[in-house]
Amino acid sequence: MKMAERIEMRAGLLALVCVAALQPSLALSAASAPPDERVNYTLLPGSQLADDCPICGRPTFLEPMRGAFQLRLLHENPLFSTYSIERITFTAGTPAGRSYKITGDGTYTIGGEVALRQETVLNLWIDDGVANRLCHFTNADYSPQRQWPMLKVTLDQTNGTWIQTYHLEIAAAPFRDLWFSTQNGFHAGIWQGPTNFVSAGGLVSWTGHVAKRNQHLTKRLGVMPPAPDLGLDALDVLPGGEIAFSIETDVFSETLGVLHEGDVLSDRGRVAWSFNDLVSSFNPEPPVNDPGLDALRVLGTNEVYFSVRTDFFSRKLGRTVRRGDLLSSQGRIVKSNGELIAAFRPADPSKDYGLRDVFVWPSGEIWFATEDGFHDAQFEGYGRGDLLSDHGYVVYRNLDLLAVFQPLEDLADFGLDAVHVFSDAVAPPQPAFLAGFSADRVTGSLTFQWPATNSIVQLETAGDVTGAWSPCGPITGEISYQDVGALTNRPQAFYRLRQW
Repeated sequence: MKMAERIEMRAGLLALVCVAALQPSLALSAASAPPDERVNYTLLPGSQLADDCPICGRPTFLEPMRGAFQLRLLHENPLFSTYSIERITFTAGTPAGRSYKITGDGTYTIGGEVALRQETVLNLWIDDGVANRLCHFTNADYSPQRQWPMLKVTLDQTNGTWIQTYHLEIAAAPFRDLWFSTQNGFHAGIWQGPTNFVSAGGLVSWTGHVAKRNQHLTKRLGVMPPAPDLGLDALDVLPGGEIAFSIETDVFSETLGVLHEGDVLSDRGRVAWSFNDLVSSFNPEPPVNDPGLDALRVLGTNEVYFSVRTDFFSRKLGRTVRRGDLLSSQGRIVKSNGELIAAFRPADPSKDYGLRDVFVWPSGEIWFATEDGFHDAQFEGYGRGDLLSDHGYVVYRNLDLLAVFQPLEDLADFGLDAVHVFSDAVAPPQPAFLAGFSADRVTGSLTFQWPATNSIVQLETAGDVTGAWSPCGPITGEISYQDVGALTNRPQAFYRLRQW
């Protein structure tokens, strides 16, 4: 039987722009760029480098590892799929301790006739600050440790020496960016005050910038006077870049009437779904006024996954629907709270720990955060702000998510509300395209525009049409971007727009 696994490039592409700085005129090309099958992967916590000295008996240096790489399909057959691992850029170590720089490439094969197996071969240059050595790695355990397209593999150096041999633990997921909001606001240490405060209703990027202020999400809702912050509980990105979200408290709109905390609102000034639209198919008894809304995920079929803040009894299901259950607008429980956290083996499996928000991968794996923290049977703690997987591993601890911002507040957990992941493995609603660009020959800058009907996008650039493509700006919901000095800092550049 066929066991080959494949991941396809899903991010929408694009119109192609070629800019030759030495030419007297600029033109927008209608030609499409060549297909780009590269999928960006990001290392997750748990990735580490082990620096061992087999002969000297010193303690093994274990250093956390961060970075990214890309996966590109080389070939596949009914049994196996083989990928090229490219553009590996890792760092390992801590600011006050040892540090390592790691670059290179390799191959990854997954599949099997009877049982699924994975095989990884890496050729890496590792610079430990003393020498930069070419190191070859492969895995001894061929059993996949996580469900595809997630990756987790332990690699051993095959050309190590008696005085230095490396081992790598790689845990990775196919995403480029992660947007989220916290339950507690914070002051970002990476910016100067007094404008460095990020409210609990602000949407921030894991890469270290504010993706959307709360006022940007709510400004078209007709709330007068404009509220400084209505909070942000749940969020998803709809086709065309429309952002659907919920707020923390009821508020009156002069154009829409009363907006409830259980309604799904839009940054374009409409109620996408009322709380009654979501829960009516459960036939609540007695009828509920507003059970609130925490988790939100809109599927391509227009089915809505969600969670509520308040338990209610469903006459249709003949049972109580709990605040930690992941529900469907079609009137079913997608996963109970107990099923979501079962792989963590909580010390009290009967308790409902609530559900803040979710991201559902095409494979069915669910990333989520709980309303309340909990412990497993071995007393390992999981905080209310930790991002978890229903497969039983921690995606990110709360402070790891916020580390790039260097919060000035001394909190162990800032909480986690809205979550959205931007991945090449998730199909976009439609192809993206550029509407045009303008050149400022005084500053040498180029400004690119694209239609508001595009979704969340990122402008990329390369020196050649075949790549290698790299981000020109952040992932954004804006409709333009300026590449400062583009006409003066290189002789030729190609641009394309990527969409999620």
